Amino acid sequence: METLANISSLLMDKKNIEVFKKETIANVKKMLQIKVQKETQKVQDIPKKDSKYDVVAVTTCPTGVAHTNMAADALEKYAAENKIKIKVERQAAQGRVNDLTPEEIKGAKYVILAAGKQIEERERFEGKKVYETKVVAPIKNAKEVFRLAAKNEKVLAVSRKSVAKKAFNQGGATPMQALMAGVSYMIPFVVMGGILIALSLGIAGKSVPGKALQIPDHTF
Repeated sequence: METLANISSLLMDKKNIEVFKKETIANVKKMLQIKVQKETQKVQDIPKKDSKYDVVAVTTCPTGVAHTNMAADALEKYAAENKIKIKVERQAAQGRVNDLTPEEIKGAKYVILAAGKQIEERERFEGKKVYETKVVAPIKNAKEVFRLAAKNEKVLAVSRKSVAKKAFNQGGATPMQALMAGVSYMIPFVVMGGILIALSLGIAGKSVPGKALQIPDHTF
């Protein structure tokens, strides 16, 4: 999951796309290693919990891999270029990364929620100025997301009734949210199915002219 996230982040840069197209496997591998080292250093350089941020954000998508990390990278990149102090929580497939603390949320001027599915513990941001948008918005135009978020005056109010419903698993999701959540759980099965098919063809496949490898009839 982390490798996929790193590759998706790399592909946001057009220069890196050219490297993938033209360079050798060794050079691409070296570039990925540099990316991993940078990500590791970034985690080590995260300020202490008592640090204050101008903005805090959360990114998440149905599968929790590509768009979650690409949106976070886009927000962090724009913030760094414009000297905006930001911390982005990624609600990814491997769990929550870079968790926001209550103190960090309280100290921020406003909150950006870029999501393609339900945000976990949304009630943490109650009483804060919250700008909500689609997870693809920062990827397409991070500058516009920050502009709209800074202008936004909407204060998040969370209904205690809705929180209680969610706690007892009675709060309903939209059909699209339910479908996308189901798809994300099916991905490992789909991938494993593809691998098993490839293995069966590789071990017992019969080469048929014009049709590549085929599984012979009457075989397990």
